Amino acid sequence: LKDINRFWKGNVLKLNECAPYAYLGGAKKEYVDYCEENKQLFKIEMSVDRFDTLLNNMEQNGYNPKSMPVLNAKDNIIIDGQHRSCYLLKKFGPEHKIQALFLEFD
Repeated sequence: LKDINRFWKGNVLKLNECAPYAYLGGAKKEYVDYCEENKQLFKIEMSVDRFDTLLNNMEQNGYNPKSMPVLNAKDNIIIDGQHRSCYLLKKFGPEHKIQALFLEFD
């Protein structure tokens, strides 16, 4: 998990620097602001309730490896699965390994 990066607002961040990870540490306002930015910029519906539902599902049912993150193979930038990956990072730490789908772009 330590090798996964996130591109946000022109910057490459590690997962532990992302708003979903911060939310897991109690930074609700930062995550709410992040959700609002995603709605405005990308028309993506995100909310605390949706993230909490995902967290509860993962706590009750475990992590489904078929829901692996999708990464750009060139730079390990996460394309999909950021929230699940942040949860796993918080729960198991940076040395925890999971399968990922790597895509190569020309």
